[in-house]
Amino acid sequence: MRVAVLEDDLDQLELLSYWLRLAGHSTHGFERGEMLLRELVRESFDVLLLDWNVPDTSGLEVLRSVRQRSTVPVLFCTGRGEESDVATALREGADDYIIKPLRRLEMLARYRR
Repeated sequence: MRVAVLEDDLDQLELLSYWLRLAGHSTHGFERGEMLLRELVRESFDVLLLDWNVPDTSGLEVLRSVRQRSTVPVLFCTGRGEESDVATALREGADDYIIKPLRRLEMLARYRR
C-alpha cells in the first residue's frame, strides 16, 4: 500500500514512516501541504495521513482540496484534540482522526479501515 504522510516534525515523520514500512507499506513523506498537493497531481496513494498544523497549508486545507477530486481514505494524526477540531475534520471528509501522541497498533488499525 502506498501511504502519503504529511508531517512537519521530522522525528514524527520518521517514526510514522518506520511503523508503516514495518507493516509492509511504501511511505512518502511530506513536510508541507503544498508539496503533497503537487505530488497528488502526478501520483496516487492508497491512504493519506495528515497532520493539521504544518507551515504552509494546513492539513484541513489539504483535505478540502483532496475531497474536491478524490475519495482516497484520509486519517488525521494530529495534536489538535478539541472536540470541535475532530468534528470539523470529519465533517470536511476525513475518514478518521487520531490525537497525538500516537500509538503504533492503533494507528495501523485505524488507517486500514
